[in-house]
Amino acid sequence: MRAPAFLDILAFVTRLRALVVVGALLLVPRVAHADRTMRCGSELVEVGDSMETVAKKCGPPDDVEIHKLPSGRPLLVWVYDFGRNRFVQLAEFDVGLLVDVVTRGYGKKH
Repeated sequence: MRAPAFLDILAFVTRLRALVVVGALLLVPRVAHADRTMRCGSELVEVGDSMETVAKKCGPPDDVEIHKLPSGRPLLVWVYDFGRNRFVQLAEFDVGLLVDVVTRGYGKKH
């Protein structure tokens, strides 16, 4: 005996929903990895680079902030304002190594 049409539709929707979830999960690593690098002119810095490497490739930051990690260690944040046509980038350092790059809104420099 054949299942009613609404059961066929329900099965189809369930399979479609599963495909959408799987597709979204496949995209997550790419999105999470997008802010792991920062372009400075023709140079590229990435998580794991030292403060010295970032300074050589990107120059001095426009501003420096110090935040406290839950462990009590300082998190040093270098702010790079690349101008009105690019986003501000925050380079976060823990123990002298780049641990994250955070993107903010458009810059203000001319």
